[in-house]
Amino acid sequence: MDLSDNVIYGEIPEELTSLVGLQSLNLSKNLLAGRIPSNIGDMKWLESMDFSMNQFSGEIPPSTVRLTFLSHLNLSYNNLTGQIPKSTQLQSFDESCFIGNELCGAPLKKNCSANGVIPPPAVEQHRGYHLLEDGLILLFSFQIVAIFAMATNFQLLCLIFSIALSVLLRPNFATGSSIGVCYGMVANDLPPPREVIDMYKSNQIGRMRLYDPNPEALEALHNSGIEVLVGVRNEDLQQLADSYSAAENWVATYITPYLPQVHFRYIVVGNEVSPGNSARYVLPAMQNLQNALSSGDIKVSTSIATSVLGVSYPPSAGAFSQDTIEYMVPIAQYLNNIGAPLLANVYPYFAYIGDPIDISLPYALFASETVVVTDGGLSYDNLFDTMVDALYAALEKAGAPQVQVVVSETGWPSDGNGEVTTPENAQIYNSNLISHVLSSCGTPRRPGNSTETYLFAMFNENMKPGAAVEQHWGLFYPNKSQVYPINFPIKRLKHKTWFQKLMQWIIQSAQSAFGKHIYGHN
Repeated sequence: MDLSDNVIYGEIPEELTSLVGLQSLNLSKNLLAGRIPSNIGDMKWLESMDFSMNQFSGEIPPSTVRLTFLSHLNLSYNNLTGQIPKSTQLQSFDESCFIGNELCGAPLKKNCSANGVIPPPAVEQHRGYHLLEDGLILLFSFQIVAIFAMATNFQLLCLIFSIALSVLLRPNFATGSSIGVCYGMVANDLPPPREVIDMYKSNQIGRMRLYDPNPEALEALHNSGIEVLVGVRNEDLQQLADSYSAAENWVATYITPYLPQVHFRYIVVGNEVSPGNSARYVLPAMQNLQNALSSGDIKVSTSIATSVLGVSYPPSAGAFSQDTIEYMVPIAQYLNNIGAPLLANVYPYFAYIGDPIDISLPYALFASETVVVTDGGLSYDNLFDTMVDALYAALEKAGAPQVQVVVSETGWPSDGNGEVTTPENAQIYNSNLISHVLSSCGTPRRPGNSTETYLFAMFNENMKPGAAVEQHWGLFYPNKSQVYPINFPIKRLKHKTWFQKLMQWIIQSAQSAFGKHIYGHN
């Protein structure tokens, strides 16, 4: 059973261990917390178990010594503590299977204290939810499979159940991980990074954008489960473009030491680089950094302003301007080739204040009750989608139709420009944006694909230069109180009846496959 690399919250239900015939269990790269079930050893036929890169705490259950068929084990990068249970089986694994925890004893070189225990660190309980409708549904799923496990053709049943879970785990049913928040630091009164990371976790914010590779922030991100976009400063672009060794050194300094405890999503090479001399360094810097990365899982990109478009209305006419086309087209095509997205800072606020006569405030705030723009057969009721689709049209014209747009900044200021910038308007925009993104409806030009989006910003930043409004984009004050109420909800399964029908299908499939009633043998 492979449920790895999702964003599943909560604790493992004890009922999972009733799947005594299971041979492989992979729950890695999730946000699971709490203790590993004490009776995990009941799953005596397990040959492979991977719980790495979660937030499990407490000791490794002593019952694991009964897993005598294990040939693959990975418990690395959790919050596990204490002595590794002694058995010939567990001590035969490499120490890399246990690193990233506060564990001691063989096969680790770290000896245990006299009582065999390392004092456990304080572990914050996760304020998350199970991925499905609620914990009972996830529990119900495991109970059904436990019943099925009594049937003779267990492998076929696992296949049926895996197909069902793969449907449930599509992005449409994932948590609110499509939403991140930018962590700007242009201030002299912000809380330390470790407290900021705790704020992200307690508010269920699963992604972060950092504008530079701040070492203290990267250290605080260790084993947090938060995915991070890390930026390359504009002033570093020329050196990284001119020297591959400089790119190797950058990766060796800011990326490699933090792997795999920190989940890097993208490296953002430059932010809103203006047309001119600096723009020509963006692509070669991206290429050098991508080549310097030993892991193909981390992609490079760059973050642009929507001002790179010469035409943005109607959305289908979107095209890069004459000033930017020379460097944007090669960048777009490179991203298309490596399978990376284009990051864009999309601000309906600035579009509105630049043209308040032709753009209505409800249209900018996701509050319009009617279609405002019709472009061919596509209808738009919010400005955000219009701006994103203009970027998609420009990418298509540039020969990069496969490139996804990631909105690397968006938001609404809460003060600094009269009645337009109020906490009420900021709350309306950001709350409606979150709901829109989590609906997974996408944009009219790219329907069905949730637009990965990062709100700007986590805090009001008192040292940002420019107009007064620049210091009032935060969701929180530096004292960690909210500027206005905002939630990052976990998406829940919308229709319980849909889930029930899926369970009925599983039961019917099992009955058909086995030719017997699932509750017992004939």
